[in-house]
Amino acid sequence: MRKFLSSYPKWLVFALAGLLGAGFLNGVFEVFFYDPRAGRTFLTVALFTGAWCGFFSAGIAFALFTVQRSLLGAEEFLADSIKPLAIGFALGGLSGAAAQFMYSFAHSSGIRAGELPRIIAWAMAGGGLGLALSLAVPNLKPIRAFLFGGLGGFAGAIGFIAVCYVANDVGARLVGTSIIGMFVGLSVAVAEATAKEGFLRVVWGPGEYTRVNLGDKPVLVGSSRESTVRMASSDGYPPIVATFSLEKGQATMVNHMSRTTHVLRNGNKLTLGKVVIEIHLFS
Repeated sequence: MRKFLSSYPKWLVFALAGLLGAGFLNGVFEVFFYDPRAGRTFLTVALFTGAWCGFFSAGIAFALFTVQRSLLGAEEFLADSIKPLAIGFALGGLSGAAAQFMYSFAHSSGIRAGELPRIIAWAMAGGGLGLALSLAVPNLKPIRAFLFGGLGGFAGAIGFIAVCYVANDVGARLVGTSIIGMFVGLSVAVAEATAKEGFLRVVWGPGEYTRVNLGDKPVLVGSSRESTVRMASSDGYPPIVATFSLEKGQATMVNHMSRTTHVLRNGNKLTLGKVVIEIHLFS
């Protein structure tokens, strides 16, 4: 799957992953759990809406996490995906419940807030999803992820509202949630691509590469589950091959096979069989 995904721009891959993840789990909720008669009070309606939002938010988090791990060479990621999946469900559920409660309360009180509560709640949810995905995207700063995710949630909410005016209920929910997922995925990819610290370009083969940001957290290359960039143990690679660090603008690499430490400059390369790791530093 890595070869297929890495042949396309990452922003496109993340946008489509968010769209499909949201749309799929929204569809699951529609088929198995949706009840148009659910709820008679502000609280029960809000809880039901929260469960729906939690479903497609979890779909966004899971899809983007899976894509990210695949691009970095991992072949098993189900166990590691539990945390972002749970965070995505919780954040989506809370924001959806809050939006519905505020919307219902404003409507019953005669307050003309329109769709503003929904937009605010989904901007916050998008920020939370960005924050959750910073657990999977190496050296994606949490604040940056939150801000870009918030922008994605805001844009997605506008798209959701627009669709609701022209489509039936089921179609509006399906398309609208997919739009939210698309914008959140796109925003996270943009947040990563516009980081200014420096990055590694992992070239797996012709036309097949992955970007890994450098930053406060060391980037591990090896065959262990803890490695950021996963090499195949079947090719004889040890658990940790190399560690890349960036501190105070100075990039270094520890080669664990030769037990040497190297100060890195822009354009340096590490060749591991067919895999080439290029160092890109911003002056």
